[in-house]
Amino acid sequence: MLINISDPIFQTVIFSGLMLVALLFTLKKKKPGELFPRSLTNELKGVAILAVIFAHVGYFLFTDTRFIFPLSVLGGVGVNIFLFLSGYGLAVSSAKKELSVGQFYLRRLSKIIVPFWLSLVAFFVIDHFFLHLNYGLVTMVENFLGFFPTNDLYRDLNSPLWFITLIIFYYLIFPFFFSRRRPLLSALGIFVLGWIFTSIKLPVGSGVLGAYQVHFVAFPLGLLAFVLLDKINIVKLLPLKLLFLASRLRASWTVFFETLIAQKYFLNFLYFLKKFRFVYYIVTVLILLAIIFYTALIHSGVGQGAFPEQTISLITVICFVLLFMVRKTESRFLTLLGAYSFEIYLIHWPIMYRYDFLYRYLPAATATFLYIFIFILLGFVMRTVCTKLSRLIFRIS
Repeated sequence: MLINISDPIFQTVIFSGLMLVALLFTLKKKKPGELFPRSLTNELKGVAILAVIFAHVGYFLFTDTRFIFPLSVLGGVGVNIFLFLSGYGLAVSSAKKELSVGQFYLRRLSKIIVPFWLSLVAFFVIDHFFLHLNYGLVTMVENFLGFFPTNDLYRDLNSPLWFITLIIFYYLIFPFFFSRRRPLLSALGIFVLGWIFTSIKLPVGSGVLGAYQVHFVAFPLGLLAFVLLDKINIVKLLPLKLLFLASRLRASWTVFFETLIAQKYFLNFLYFLKKFRFVYYIVTVLILLAIIFYTALIHSGVGQGAFPEQTISLITVICFVLLFMVRKTESRFLTLLGAYSFEIYLIHWPIMYRYDFLYRYLPAATATFLYIFIFILLGFVMRTVCTKLSRLIFRIS
């Protein structure tokens, strides 16, 4: 049952103010270091889960879609951020430590399967005893196998779990097709397999198939990002490496001084950029924000077909990634939210729709804001339980 709201614009202003306070009061100066540290990925996951929650709340929970608009328009972008970061994260971890197929599934896939199964058990049991809902043995078996043929927000056990099928597909094929020596070729191969998977006639509803088709590129794009960032790190160290190589090989003085001159020009160029870095920073941030505004609100591509919608959404994702990379601050609120984003994704919709305990008593803005912190707490509890279960079942930490 949808919730009526009489003052959606006012409630949106209040909610936006609360979110702004939470973000501003948890800002801290970003530490210099890696281009793409773990804290950055958690921040982006925080943005992604907020985008998904806002889309579900704004478009499917209330009768008036003006509530939390325009924060509600980035649901698809949030899903693509999750897939992008999954591809990037798997590539980084696999490049650092090579695992056998069995070890990969045990360590990586179990991190998805254990909380996923725990959420299914919880909602199947709670729905049965409190709402007297029975989904049937076939549906239950399909769901535990990660198969969700429909994505009806109001009738399915947990409609957002259509995403699980796609992410499990990529996790299953990843150890067979990813090569540390040829990551670019790996990204291309996984892209082709994703295209084939979403192009064949699958036994799923049109809504689920359409969701696959507008999101399948984000995971291999994350692999491509790993390749590009790895090359950038190499280029950053190139001048120093040239000097080291020239001295180690006892090259002629001519070669050595040529290298030194090249280093000098390089440093002068960096000094020039540093002198005007504040101007470049402001211009860069404004350009990225303008692109995000245009691709999210004015020309999102939604309803124009899978290819334009996915392309425009991925442009928005890339702009978000670049924006967070160039920022001089980071948000501890987003980092905390991102740390438990997967658990929150698994539980947020059934709680807010079928088991709502805040909207019926509180204004929409206050209830939505409190739900976010409740989800963080539940995500922490769920993570703790799943860690213990993983150690017990798979004997891994």
